[in-house]
Amino acid sequence: MSVKSELERIQELRAWISTGRAREIREEAGLSQEAVCRALGFNSNSVLRWESKKHFPHPRNAVAYHEFLEQLADSAASTE
Repeated sequence: MSVKSELERIQELRAWISTGRAREIREEAGLSQEAVCRALGFNSNSVLRWESKKHFPHPRNAVAYHEFLEQLADSAASTE
């Protein structure tokens, strides 16, 4: 398993957001946008703005959001 740099995480998150994969991962986990915001300590409508491509998260938040989504995706893959 390779360790991703912050830049790699940010680039991958940009791709996930632009393709809709970020939303897909969240929805497959059964989480609302608000639930993700609460879990990560973000403003209550941050994920909405990001998934609707109105804004991209600041680097620190992008890394945290990517790590969260990656954990959700990994958990889903391990239960299949």
